[in-house]
Amino acid sequence: MFVFQRVRGAAVTLCAAILVWGVLMLPAAAKDLPDYVSVYVNDFADILSPETEAELTRILQQAREARDHEMTVVTIKSRHAYGGFRDIASFSDQLFNKWGVGNAERNDGLMMVVAVEDRDMRIALGSGYRARYDGIAKRIIDSIVIPAFKDGRMEQGILEGTRASLDRLQLDTRPASELSPMERVQRWTDEDPKRKVLLVILGIFGAPITAILGFFGIRWGVRNAPRKCPECGRRMVRLGDVQEDQYLDAGQLVEERLNSKDYGVWVCEYDDHIMVKGYPKVFSSHGACPNCRYKTYHTRTTVLRNATTSSTGLKRLDHSCKNCGHTASEDRTIPRRTQSSSSSSSSGGSSSFGGGSSSGGGASGSW
Repeated sequence: MFVFQRVRGAAVTLCAAILVWGVLMLPAAAKDLPDYVSVYVNDFADILSPETEAELTRILQQAREARDHEMTVVTIKSRHAYGGFRDIASFSDQLFNKWGVGNAERNDGLMMVVAVEDRDMRIALGSGYRARYDGIAKRIIDSIVIPAFKDGRMEQGILEGTRASLDRLQLDTRPASELSPMERVQRWTDEDPKRKVLLVILGIFGAPITAILGFFGIRWGVRNAPRKCPECGRRMVRLGDVQEDQYLDAGQLVEERLNSKDYGVWVCEYDDHIMVKGYPKVFSSHGACPNCRYKTYHTRTTVLRNATTSSTGLKRLDHSCKNCGHTASEDRTIPRRTQSSSSSSSSGGSSSFGGGSSSGGGASGSW
């Protein structure tokens, strides 16, 4: 009995010690995280020259002012100097959330962390980025940053990696009306990863196959339905693709070449009456030309000035017809970005972040 009581007492003491140690260790990481000096560059490891730090600040500030896009660059000597972090990912994610990088509603912030003595680094992403952006961040690290680090060009690697991150890691904020059908599906699945599972389930049960077969079946039926000659009432014959071209005019041939419209030609063998029917393609990027009326009009959009939370943007639409050569251009205003109260202090020149958060997305690399 005495031995049992001593064993039980030792077990209780051990459990209490483990509990106290856990309580003390959990907040240690958050308590030891550094505060930021700048919302753009925090060179705690002191590895950046004044010229490089100034250039980083310039491009990061420009991204903030022009696109309301927050990214910050952080260098440290070692994550172990700031608490018991098991890897660069856990350190970066907690630092990201402590500082609140990015817009609080969009959660589109970016943070590049370089741990010099640990020889590892990370690009941490806000929780608004879906899983596919992790792969983009990984490619930036493996193809741009790490090769420069291995060659001893650390400052250049950070600069080029920052530029690539700002260029490639952007959430698509275009209105749905400007997206292609595939881009709409991509955005729809990006907004909720569970929707990808739904698409997989539908695929397993053959819903897409059924829909595709049904669509093409109806289209085939409509296009190949028997036609009666309006002159004699007899059944007409549908010509093949090669034979029908001789009955199409130049504009119709251009439409078929651009895949914007498909034509069917029927001929009556008794009185040589010709019937031509056109069928517009559903997903064509060409519209009807205002000059020749053929569906050969293409529009290219160029952003002249990005919209911000304080001013509208400007884009130019260049139209050109592949049939008659008609061209036209017009400028259109891009609406101002919506500014929330949580992001009102996140514009260029601000001394604080916008209150964004990260849920662990991003990628890491070592050299």
